[in-house]
Amino acid sequence: MLQNGDRVTFSFWEAGCMIWVGSLDAYETFCQAWFHKEGNVIKIDIDTVRQLILDRHAIMPMSLYQDDGYTTQVVLGELDEREQEDWTARAGWQLHLPTGQLVISGIVDADVEVPAFTETDPHDTLQLYVEVPPGRYTVTVYAYPPGDLSTGWGQIENPQLFEPTAGIEPENPLDYFQRTRPSEPMPDWLGEDYAATEAERQQYHQALEEGDRYLNFVVQLLPLVVPPPIPQLEADGCLAWTFRKPQRFPLGIRIT
Repeated sequence: MLQNGDRVTFSFWEAGCMIWVGSLDAYETFCQAWFHKEGNVIKIDIDTVRQLILDRHAIMPMSLYQDDGYTTQVVLGELDEREQEDWTARAGWQLHLPTGQLVISGIVDADVEVPAFTETDPHDTLQLYVEVPPGRYTVTVYAYPPGDLSTGWGQIENPQLFEPTAGIEPENPLDYFQRTRPSEPMPDWLGEDYAATEAERQQYHQALEEGDRYLNFVVQLLPLVVPPPIPQLEADGCLAWTFRKPQRFPLGIRIT
């Protein structure tokens, strides 16, 4: 069981264009609502999904732009300085975890097991749950480059594909880095695309293959003190992401 200050990291090999967190005791109800059958038509029971989010505080679903797998870290407590500075998207709300079993999932399928997280987990699962002290929490999901699947980073570096949100000014990643971190070494994931020569790009690529890996998401839990603002929901019930361009080029959160 996680205690204050603890962190656990895991990876999903595939996802269904979403990340969601919630209470294990609401898992089956959420799956049934997401694939609700009316006659021969399967659609989302949006009323039940909204009830699970806004009334029961049982789930927090968020959509992603593609179905890649991703690596996530759950933090019970405060973020470090880099985690506070480098996020390019976040979504937050409150969760009631009466059993202390926090599900993190990239799919919605009642027929797929939700295993417990273990330190020896082979990290080839589709979902799992992490044990925390039962209670009510403020929960925030943060997305980070280079693997931000929320479109937050994409709005900065590829505005032709991802239309920027109001207030986000697109910028070439190399220009962004040199403008805000002129005296710092280039991270491998930037260098493999933007180093000056092909030989240098290959060196960065090799270093990236053999060295650093980066988190896609951080899920932060804090004991609920003051209820957070009611979140904006998309048409399918997913929480809307809040996007931003960090003041300085986001270097990414290394997996340690």
